[in-house]
Amino acid sequence: MNTNELSIPEQLARLASRFQEQTTGHAPGAVAVVLSQDTLVVTMHDALTTAEKVLARSPKGAAQV
Repeated sequence: MNTNELSIPEQLARLASRFQEQTTGHAPGAVAVVLSQDTLVVTMHDALTTAEKVLARSPKGAAQV
C-alpha cells in the first residue's frame, strides 16, 4: 500500500513503529494514534523488550525504564 493512500494517523503510527524498532531493536506489537486538533497521542503496545520488562518489576528498575 502506498503511503499516500494512508491517513495521517496511519502514517504516524508506521513512523513511530519504525522509529521504535530502529532505536531499540524491538518493534511494538501495535501502535495507536489519536490526532485531535492540537493534540497528538501515540500509544505503543508491547513496546518494551524482555530485559526492560524484567527490570520494571522492581520500583528502582521501573524508575530507570
